[in-house]
Amino acid sequence: MRSTTALIILAILLSLILGILIGMIIRTTAAPIPATVLRPDTREKVPVVTIDGVEDGHVIGTARGGVRVFLGERMIVPGASGSFRVPAGDFLKNVTTVHVPAGMHFVASKRGKKYYPVVSASAMRLAPENRVYFADHASAERAGFSPGE
Repeated sequence: MRSTTALIILAILLSLILGILIGMIIRTTAAPIPATVLRPDTREKVPVVTIDGVEDGHVIGTARGGVRVFLGERMIVPGASGSFRVPAGDFLKNVTTVHVPAGMHFVASKRGKKYYPVVSASAMRLAPENRVYFADHASAERAGFSPGE
């Protein structure tokens, strides 16, 4: 009988402890969510440059956040509002790089009738997509081209 009473008391104690633990869990998970507080962003701003476009031969845009802006080698100093308008100059220059195949010394245009040395001013003016290369004079002339000036 004593052991039965001890088991009942132990069961009651375990039930109480279990009830207290479950109550703590329920109370913890049912806690109200704190209200969201909106505050101004006081962090250091990220420098941003916005190019709005090219207008009448000038690059226009804005620079914010202490950023340095360069157009080629020229540093652009924005006005008090951060806006700038500078002549596009070299920014609008189209630079085309042409790779001459190894061993080729002459070039002609598919649309033309003359051939030129690859290092000549006339050769530099040929559109890259129309170029035809030759190793020597004879190859160019066999293809129907004559020497250019």
